[in-house]
Amino acid sequence: MSIFGLNLLNTAIPLLMQAPSGIEGKTMFQAFAEQSYQELPALNERATYANAWDSVVESNPAFANLPAFGTKQCAQLMRAAADSLPGFDADTFAEMRFSGPDGRPLSNADNNQKKYAILAQVAIGQQPNPAMMAKAVETGKRLARQADVRKSAGNLGAGKSNIQGMPKSTANDDIFAEGLAIYKGEHGRL
Repeated sequence: MSIFGLNLLNTAIPLLMQAPSGIEGKTMFQAFAEQSYQELPALNERATYANAWDSVVESNPAFANLPAFGTKQCAQLMRAAADSLPGFDADTFAEMRFSGPDGRPLSNADNNQKKYAILAQVAIGQQPNPAMMAKAVETGKRLARQADVRKSAGNLGAGKSNIQGMPKSTANDDIFAEGLAIYKGEHGRL
């Protein structure tokens, strides 16, 4: 293979892998993988949750007796722990987003790990820090509002014109009709 081919591979392929696809912030590679392997996102999400739970269970000896992720006992334990949190329901807990030391939201994996740490604390009888939880809920709500604003801003010009004073066109309107009428009036025919 020539140097040109190697340079092409070193520059073009990483750019193609990271190029936006236009599908809700996914890269072209992610969109291709999801289309080709439709079960891949669900497997990835499940693996992310399992890894987060395992990290939490291994991080504290007090959590050692908690059930393995994916078992019926684990699901029941998580549901009971989430239901026992005062003022929280499943939706509120799901939209909680924690921030890092720099104030930026954590990655999904780290965020899930924090959520599972709260559930594990509640499951063994400890109480989580209410101020931290309230801040996470507020961050989640703020990020959800920002996502809604971005989504609605992206839909502003989605195929329709809302300009005042512009006549509404229909599918039967001929944009050349007026010009053709003037031409025919001056020249008699086409």
